[in-house]
Amino acid sequence: MKNIILFLLTFFLTFFSGAEYNSNSTTNGSELYTKILDLETRLREIEGRIQHTEYTYKQLIAKITNLTDDMNYRFSKMDQKKSSEADTVKDLKSYVKIFEQGDFSGAREGINNYIKYSNGTDKGEAYYWLGRCYMEEKNYNEAGTYFLKSYKYYPASTKAADSLLHLSFSLEKLDKKNRACTILGRLDAEYPNRSEEDKLLSKQQKTKLKCATK
Repeated sequence: MKNIILFLLTFFLTFFSGAEYNSNSTTNGSELYTKILDLETRLREIEGRIQHTEYTYKQLIAKITNLTDDMNYRFSKMDQKKSSEADTVKDLKSYVKIFEQGDFSGAREGINNYIKYSNGTDKGEAYYWLGRCYMEEKNYNEAGTYFLKSYKYYPASTKAADSLLHLSFSLEKLDKKNRACTILGRLDAEYPNRSEEDKLLSKQQKTKLKCATK
């Protein structure tokens, strides 16, 4: 920066001196010296601004670096947590057993992790059991959501028909009996070959809800 200022001073000195000599200017040495001082002051102001800009830039880079390091650390911790949770995931039958033992919140937490991290092909069944957990906890909205997911996304699942039946149960609890009857009609139409026991349950549910018969 000092070299630049010296260069500019030399240039302007040469320029003004040459101009004065060639044009026989009447500008005296004092005026020329004042102009040079003013020019030097302006150049120093420019130098100060540049230095301030460089300082601000360095601070910004430092903040960005710190922020990036912090984000990388947080992501690393999140990956470690996910890896740890994935390592503890059991097979679905283990969580069904927990459900049958009456630990519905424990079963729900385990099944949620199973759905997140497992590569199993029984996700439809997992959604069904998750719905059952919510039913036992009397959270009928959430229960219906997962029964519907089980049927909608995995219609060939072994629990798809059961999901529709239990969806009608949850709708009944929400006092949506007409929709529950519609679901039971769909159950009969789409899964006519389900077990006789399941057919009996849906028939009893229709009677209970006083569904219209065709």
